[in-house]
Amino acid sequence: MLHWTRIVHEPNKEMSMSLTSHLQELRKKHERLSRQVEAEQRSPGGDSLILSELKKRKLAIKQEIARMELQATA
Repeated sequence: MLHWTRIVHEPNKEMSMSLTSHLQELRKKHERLSRQVEAEQRSPGGDSLILSELKKRKLAIKQEIARMELQATA
């Protein structure tokens, strides 16, 4: 005998979980870039072009996090 289970779709819950996991990944990337920036700054022969690129990427991620958090509260 087959039993069918009714699946209830909760789009807001799924979207919230997806948003939360995406934000967590962005925060991890931001932290990783922070460590890379610090390492490059401490390096005696640090490359200013690399440092500039790392800082740009870090800022872009920070802005993306802020944008997503703002959307989540709207």
